[in-house]
Amino acid sequence: MEDRTRILEAALEAAANAIVITDTKGSILWVNNAFTRQTGYERQDVLGQNPRLLKSGRQDPAFYTDLWQAITSGRVWRGVLLNRRKDGGEYPEEMTITPVRGEGGDITHFIAIKEDITDRRRAEEAMLEKEKLESIGALAAGIAHDFNNLLTVVLGHTALAVHQLGRNHPVGSQLQRAMEATEKAADITRQLLAYARKGQYKQENLDINGLLRENQRQIATLLGTNIRLSLDLAPDVPIVSADPVRVRQVLFDLVVNARDAIQEIRADRSNSQDCAVTIATGSRAITPDSDLTGYQANAVPAPGLYASLRISDTGPGMDPDIVTRIFDPFFSTKFVGRGLGLAAVLGIVLVHRGGLQVVSEPGKGTAFTVLLPAESADDRTQAREPGCWQEARGESRSTPASLTKP
Repeated sequence: MEDRTRILEAALEAAANAIVITDTKGSILWVNNAFTRQTGYERQDVLGQNPRLLKSGRQDPAFYTDLWQAITSGRVWRGVLLNRRKDGGEYPEEMTITPVRGEGGDITHFIAIKEDITDRRRAEEAMLEKEKLESIGALAAGIAHDFNNLLTVVLGHTALAVHQLGRNHPVGSQLQRAMEATEKAADITRQLLAYARKGQYKQENLDINGLLRENQRQIATLLGTNIRLSLDLAPDVPIVSADPVRVRQVLFDLVVNARDAIQEIRADRSNSQDCAVTIATGSRAITPDSDLTGYQANAVPAPGLYASLRISDTGPGMDPDIVTRIFDPFFSTKFVGRGLGLAAVLGIVLVHRGGLQVVSEPGKGTAFTVLLPAESADDRTQAREPGCWQEARGESRSTPASLTKP
């Protein structure tokens, strides 16, 4: 009997999932090693305690009432909940609680088998995001094609009218504004295609620091005189293999997003020096053990060497639920979501097999970090989709040159 008990205890101890045994009042009697790894609590921290010490507060009291009623009545309870580790970090957990009956048939203990499903959730979110992206991509490609055909007619006839009437004609200024509006409409189609990972991409060796120096004046112009620009360019940024036009679009879209966020609250600030945007570059080596908190589910970087581009602002910041939605092309809030800029940023980063991280907190501003694979990473180059650079995702519809300029 003792041998059997030792075997059973060794098996429970070696289990990959966390296991907790409690008495009928909920006091913890035993936990295995997987529990300590998953929660950060040592055995001596939890023995005699109630499992409620893991509560995150995200489930309402009725949730736990139903759970307790189920297991005390002899039923097995299965569910998913959000728990909190000893260090305060939250994690989704799939749990099964089974009542254990003694020889007399009465419930003597409860045994809970718990699995951290963070990785599974991320994989599911990435798959859903991929499916959504593919659906919107197909829609965007069709819209862009038909829309460009209409814009070609408008732009062509407007340009012809300007040529025939001359710019000094009484309606010349109106025609010029019509042409400018048409070009802006064409830019919307380019952003749709960028989000959907369609359109033309040209691969070159690119120096991120050089790109920033070349465009520093234009960035300052975009921000205006009331927002301070700071550049922090690291000396060891690796060369990347990327489309310079698309990377510049990412840079400008993130700068404009930062500017718009700051402008929403500028009126409430007495010191304009608090209004600032900082652009920093660097080198980042991603390993299997790297902390990837904040990276978008479908833009988590694979292990390798990356050049990093970080754009932070002193704007209002965002709640976590807002952060999860800002890259949706049709999502809008007071502070973010103007147009398709952020959606296009995500699409461009995905084409480049990069990473995209957002760190934001209400009242503390927002920071976007873009990771682009280093040019020397041969395994990353081989992993790219065939043809995704010259014509991303096989997009082959012809588009008038006047409507596809960078």
